[in-house]
Amino acid sequence: MVTMQLDATCGYKAMWRNKDTSDVIFLDLRRECNPTVIGDARYLPFRDQAFDVIYCDPPHLIRSDALSIITHQPESAGAKYLLRYGWFKSRSEWIGFLYRVNIEFRRCLKDNGRLWFKLIDGKDPRVTKLRDIELYLTNFRIVEKQIEKARLPWSSNKTVYLWMVKK
Repeated sequence: MVTMQLDATCGYKAMWRNKDTSDVIFLDLRRECNPTVIGDARYLPFRDQAFDVIYCDPPHLIRSDALSIITHQPESAGAKYLLRYGWFKSRSEWIGFLYRVNIEFRRCLKDNGRLWFKLIDGKDPRVTKLRDIELYLTNFRIVEKQIEKARLPWSSNKTVYLWMVKK
């Protein structure tokens, strides 16, 4: 059975290395990521109930100072990270993103479809929060949650993987 899958925030497709992607549509705002479709996860250019699975691995940092870091420290590890993975400029931009994808993912996901969502959670105010997913993705119910220690040895943050279904 062929499934239709959407990676709504594909970036450079790191999670897809060495995997069959013949049934995956890659969407990203950035042309340099070479997505199948250049577009915004907040305003999906697809018909209703088009996908069996939607993947969302959005930027994990909330940094109002990101442009300053990129401009004044372009060779720093922080600047390279921000340029590669992107960022939200403020907490309200992050919440706005969740509000919009809550609507769009529900619309484009089949009734028996699944939503996979990855985020970073922790005490650091500059990272996304699991509680925000629980508060703002109101069209979905978490059916599976996996939490791992972040890969950065100095970080107390956690990487959270969620499988969700429509309510």
